[in-house]
Amino acid sequence: MLRRASEHRPPAVGPEDFDVITKDGVTIGRVLRARITPAGTPWMWALLDGEETLATGFSPSRDLAMRDLAEARLMMDCLPGLMLKRTDRRDEECYDVMTNGQVVGHIRLSDVAPAASPWVWMIASGHQEDRRPSHGYAATREAAMQAFARSWNRE
Repeated sequence: MLRRASEHRPPAVGPEDFDVITKDGVTIGRVLRARITPAGTPWMWALLDGEETLATGFSPSRDLAMRDLAEARLMMDCLPGLMLKRTDRRDEECYDVMTNGQVVGHIRLSDVAPAASPWVWMIASGHQEDRRPSHGYAATREAAMQAFARSWNRE
């Protein structure tokens, strides 16, 4: 749900700033029309945990910013300590897996993967040590996220 951003929670800067709240009234994020953004992406979103910012990104519309924030929240639940961020290729189901602002892997829908397991996950070069397997296929994005997390956490 959206409500106009409250003045006491930065970065409230204008009439197109919204707090994203749960049904219980807990603020979990912020969606706003930012002043300075990458080309073609005037909307900024931020996933919050109390006063801590967990993830941010830019989107071409308010609706897409809401979707991206919702995806980031889902990913935080499935990938503790990691974040899934949709890549700039909006026409593809392609995501970077990040930790501490660094890309450590990828999850994507692939047309060359087996039909029963179209989602491909892979840990990026330089982060594969002691992680077996370091890539694989899954039937759903959520299953790919779970497989990535198991490998990342060396389970």
